[in-house]
Amino acid sequence: NNDVKNLLIPYEGQVFQTRLIQYVKKYKKISVTGYVHSSPMALPSSFIFKNGSPDKIIVNGKDQFHCFSKHLGWKKNHIKLLPSFRFLKTKNKIKNTIFLPVSVLDPIPILKNLKLLYEKNIINLKKFKVKSHPIVIKDKKNILLVNKINNFIKNLPKKNNFKYKEDHLIFIGISGAVIEELEKGSKVIQISENSIF
Repeated sequence: NNDVKNLLIPYEGQVFQTRLIQYVKKYKKISVTGYVHSSPMALPSSFIFKNGSPDKIIVNGKDQFHCFSKHLGWKKNHIKLLPSFRFLKTKNKIKNTIFLPVSVLDPIPILKNLKLLYEKNIINLKKFKVKSHPIVIKDKKNILLVNKINNFIKNLPKKNNFKYKEDHLIFIGISGAVIEELEKGSKVIQISENSIF
């Protein structure tokens, strides 16, 4: 389409994205802007400025601006610092929810850790509800896991005197939502399936 002058894409520095940008620029004079929608990474090497990088990039934090300009080869005037379009700070806080990941290899360590949190009087799980990842909400395996956790919570004996009285969120496995909720000021507990982590 000859009318296209600008292309705005979510950008993660993935190979297919750089190839798309190279392809577009081969045939047309189009300005490409990439939007970095993910949380800052420990080693963001995929964002190093290279052939196939966007002309300009939008980031959401001063730390990202610093990283892109000082360490990843981007010129300051090619980086735009804007508030996040994805992680919105809202006043409505989610309360007492256990968030499940897309997949769980083994529910036993999860139940063990939940039991430990309750038995050691750390947090009152009786107040919690379980929330599936939206991608697998109708998946049979996921439904079984939700039911298993709900039954586990239902069968816990009544107790008082928990260490944490305030509302918390519990995340199972790896999730960028942990950072999002910490930014919103939520109290977060993260449970890993793997004891090494």
